[in-house]
Amino acid sequence: MDTATFTRIAKAVASANQYRLGKIAEPGVTSNFWGAEFTYRVNYQDAKRYLLCSCDERWAVCSSVNSGSPQLEECAEIAATLKSFYGIEVGTKAEMDAEFELPAEISILRNMDTTTFTRIAKAVASANKYRLVSISEPGVTPNFWCAEYTCRINYQDAKRYLLCSCDERWALCSSLYCGHPQFEDCAEIAATLKAFYGIELGTKAEMDAEFELTVEISCLSGFGVSALKYWNPQTMGAALFNWWD
Repeated sequence: MDTATFTRIAKAVASANQYRLGKIAEPGVTSNFWGAEFTYRVNYQDAKRYLLCSCDERWAVCSSVNSGSPQLEECAEIAATLKSFYGIEVGTKAEMDAEFELPAEISILRNMDTTTFTRIAKAVASANKYRLVSISEPGVTPNFWCAEYTCRINYQDAKRYLLCSCDERWALCSSLYCGHPQFEDCAEIAATLKAFYGIELGTKAEMDAEFELTVEISCLSGFGVSALKYWNPQTMGAALFNWWD
């Protein structure tokens, strides 16, 4: 979905139902949907309706969006227009007002906790003769757990950072300077995590790959499509491991 496509659909809905199309709003930092405002006559009075489309293309109709609290409603005419013209299913009021359940296929996995992460970090240190210096956990920023290690590489002191995002994506860095993780590969740590816990460590190539916005990534990052568009990460690693507020 994009604004041009949404506008075209909104115009078709207005024309088919004798509505007047008002403002078109698009997703931003604080909203994750497109919105079309319609005015129409009911019982000889002016009334408003709002057609909403989320960034993952879920559709709904509202009578009001005041104070960020949509008042969902059903409209058989709009539902029929969208279904007939575009094959779009409009969410019903019952579906929208139902108690929220986080679907497994898009949920951010919250199985990890600081105790578990610390246990894994200590096992990595022991297996690879690293010294575990500190453990930090997710907060307002950043969105990941981090274990800081000191080790010897090529006869010199060095640091490594093991990261685990809230959805349990794992990566390794040589530096976190100024909020810019420098991702790297380490066969020994990857082997330890795989053998001990079945954990797949993200590779440098995967983390440095050009960022591609998908619904799956928007859910895994914990921010949503609109926030990802706002922060505009350049790599997959920057999207998954970040300091955004």
